[in-house]
Amino acid sequence: MTQSDQPPASQVEPFDPDAVKRQIEENQRVEEEAFRPTDVLELLMLRVLGGWEHVVEDVRFLNYVVKDDPNAIVFPNAEDVAKDMRRNARKMNLRLPEGIWTPECDKVREIRNDLGHMLHIISVEGESPNRAVTFRRVPYRQPDEMTMDGNWARHRRITVTQTEQQLRDALKTMRDLKDAVFALRKFGIEFNHWPNDRPLDTTVRLLKWWMPEWDELGSRELTMGDVRVPGAEPRLISD
Repeated sequence: MTQSDQPPASQVEPFDPDAVKRQIEENQRVEEEAFRPTDVLELLMLRVLGGWEHVVEDVRFLNYVVKDDPNAIVFPNAEDVAKDMRRNARKMNLRLPEGIWTPECDKVREIRNDLGHMLHIISVEGESPNRAVTFRRVPYRQPDEMTMDGNWARHRRITVTQTEQQLRDALKTMRDLKDAVFALRKFGIEFNHWPNDRPLDTTVRLLKWWMPEWDELGSRELTMGDVRVPGAEPRLISD
């Protein structure tokens, strides 16, 4: 924008902190609504699609915050999403159970991919909450997706059926994954300056993972040192 393109000072909207706060609260409300199951089946399917995008973008942003490449995820590769969550945790000196989040990502990504490649709905059967939707999609990038036989070319279609409960479960899992990314940010960045002997107190409710040895702590409260990898010291993420 050149100087001549600048609007007159009288037309520049003044900064309104209350308006900004209202917009933030509205954005949060809409985002919360996006992870609630609904009896409208088509809307539920759309929310599953959007839920996976939320997870992918939250992980990409976490990559950026911990000074990694936000484009490292082969979009939207489920295996890389789980691996990136674990890799970021290691960078922030957080302990995690081995292989955590991979099964969940694999399962919900398969449901998301079926929806993402859907061509059209064939039928919806049953009554809520036990409906099943059947639709047709292409077997995207499978070896026999497109074949040639002489003068005949074929682009194969496959039929998929998803139940309403599968969609609801997938949306809940996506919400859990999103909450896990939030917990990584909290304990790995915001709380990372806490000393090792500081009890987690009420913040323990934010944890979305659990180490088996924590069950042996008895009545002792979980501390920041329990959450960190052994020998790690408090530090700022910018260090």
